[in-house]
Amino acid sequence: MSVSNFLAGRSIYLGEIIFMAQNHRIKVASLVICAAAIVPSQRAVADGRMGGGPIATTTPCVTPAEKLHIQDLIHAYQEAHVRGASVPPHKYPFYPMGGTLYRDLFTANFNDLDPGPGVLDWDCTDFTYDGHDATDVVLRTFGEQQIGVPIFAALDGTVLVTHDGEDDMHTSCVGDANFVIIDHGGGRFCYYWHMRRNSVAVTDLQFVHAGQQIGMVGSSGCSSAPHLHFATYDNSGTSLTEPYHGACQPAESQWITQTPINRTLYLRDFNITNALLENYPGLPFDMPRTGTFPSGVQGVSFWASIMNMPANTTWRVRYQRPNASIAFDSGTGDFGGNPFYREAWSWWRYNIDLNALGTWNILFDLNGQTIITAPFTVVATAGQIVNRPPNPITVAFDTSHPRIEDAIFCRVQTSLTLDEPDYEIVRYHYVWTVNGSEVRNVATAGRADAIPRFGVCSGDLVACTVTPSDGVASGPPSSASMVLAPIAPLPGDMNADGVLDTADVPQFVTVLLGLPTDCESRITADMNNDTKVDGRDIRLFVVGLQ
Repeated sequence: MSVSNFLAGRSIYLGEIIFMAQNHRIKVASLVICAAAIVPSQRAVADGRMGGGPIATTTPCVTPAEKLHIQDLIHAYQEAHVRGASVPPHKYPFYPMGGTLYRDLFTANFNDLDPGPGVLDWDCTDFTYDGHDATDVVLRTFGEQQIGVPIFAALDGTVLVTHDGEDDMHTSCVGDANFVIIDHGGGRFCYYWHMRRNSVAVTDLQFVHAGQQIGMVGSSGCSSAPHLHFATYDNSGTSLTEPYHGACQPAESQWITQTPINRTLYLRDFNITNALLENYPGLPFDMPRTGTFPSGVQGVSFWASIMNMPANTTWRVRYQRPNASIAFDSGTGDFGGNPFYREAWSWWRYNIDLNALGTWNILFDLNGQTIITAPFTVVATAGQIVNRPPNPITVAFDTSHPRIEDAIFCRVQTSLTLDEPDYEIVRYHYVWTVNGSEVRNVATAGRADAIPRFGVCSGDLVACTVTPSDGVASGPPSSASMVLAPIAPLPGDMNADGVLDTADVPQFVTVLLGLPTDCESRITADMNNDTKVDGRDIRLFVVGLQ
């Protein structure tokens, strides 16, 4: 509830700030937002509620009933499918979402390694909640979810079971989740949880390759924000595994390249609006955005998603005219003596006399440093407001020398907060070609996309062209291309696990019989290197098995 006061003839507002602190909802002491007369000529006033809320899941992602059901499904699956010789599970080459960690994606929770009521993550901090059994990576808003962010298979495997059709914009524990569970071999089963409704793209018992899209990120089931709950269960699905290695998890990392926790202060999102944000529920729900205002006295609001905010953080807001003079300066405020906040969001609103046409800036400071200079445009009349396309981007592959057995990722490089002049959510239209033929065409809100491993072959020309769009206007496309270098596979190692053994026999026979297969399998099965697979290769293959 708002409380109005008048101080020195200026309207002030007494409100509440609610933040995420170590993944628990905490109400911070009430804060007075006062428009002090730092610039006497400017009658700017605080005109609304500063607010905040959770942007990460804090509810049990998988209910006990769901866990028991999944365990029964895994047991039945194993009873029905005779397993071959046991081999260690493969390590993960990437986090299985279409985006980049600690950019458009954020790791909110890890496994809770504390067996008691406390919480402990792999790096000896508390970035999790009691009893959590996975890595939770969140989107910024439901707006990204509605555009779509893909989920990929992290490794090759066989789909154990899927579920779809459930509501997907939950902010509490409601109903069942949409999910995919995959047998990734070596006794490893992975849960891909909370998917968007009607996005599951695979079927039960389907074989999938690493990098193949299996669904999209959502917030179904027990979930308070759009995210992927990615859980690793080893030893035939009976033992929870924390894939990250650290001081409090000494076992070997299950990532080929482990991404460290980002502990630095940064803005994950920043948006300007003319809306009264007190009329909106707040994150993870999206809110109105604009980058242009008509001249005159206008309510100019902005909201920010702040990551790793230190204790006792201070803030300051300035509105800068096109000639660089300051139209309004809030002075230094604080968040009520806050402790460290892993994730926080809040918003500010001031009435500003927009008395000059051109490009204005909001200068937003945290702890004495300007963390963003955010431009917005002032025009003479509302009729002159036009939609503008996203800012230019660049794209790049994760590596210029991918292995043929790896998924290939194409990543968008652009500002995290100033990617669109009207502050709209940008969608990225990815068009993949191999030797000039289109192999994937998708538009998503994710700043990365992938094609699956074995989707291309040695010597192929792979290209990724990405066009940014706000849904109406498109920015200039950007492209990257490369020729995959030849490989020197171990002859006969059909499943690329580094050894020639009986597990390679079925695929070798498939190639020998001339059945449809990928080019790399034909290269690998050519034991005598004579460019064809025939009876002459059988003897060498059998010898290799001994």
